[in-house]
Amino acid sequence: TELNEDLEDIGLLCFFGTRVRGLRIPERVAKTPRDLGLRTDYTEVFVVPDGVEAFERDERAEGANIVAVPSGVRTLGPGALARYEGLKKLVFQEGAQLSGVGPDCFRGSGLEEFVAPPTLRAIAEGAFCECGSL
Repeated sequence: TELNEDLEDIGLLCFFGTRVRGLRIPERVAKTPRDLGLRTDYTEVFVVPDGVEAFERDERAEGANIVAVPSGVRTLGPGALARYEGLKKLVFQEGAQLSGVGPDCFRGSGLEEFVAPPTLRAIAEGAFCECGSL
């Protein structure tokens, strides 16, 4: 699969669930293959369902390395992703409206990367506690 070099943007997870591998992403597109849902050796992606404003713990996310958060999610609830050791990063959809991270949200998870959207206003106690890879 080849992409036009003039391509300016590619939506998050647009290739999720496909067999596409080895895609060359134009330099101007500031996303990684995992952001686009392309399979790597370890990537499992959980996509928070559309329409969710307050994401609470969801056991379906437990095996995910990446959690994709749609723009409508405003809060990540208490312990929402706590102890999910395989979790590596969150990917926020363009226009993210996340304003708060609840207590112990990521406690003891394998989180390695967290890039907060500019709308984030509050991080509760213990939110990133015991995240030794962060």
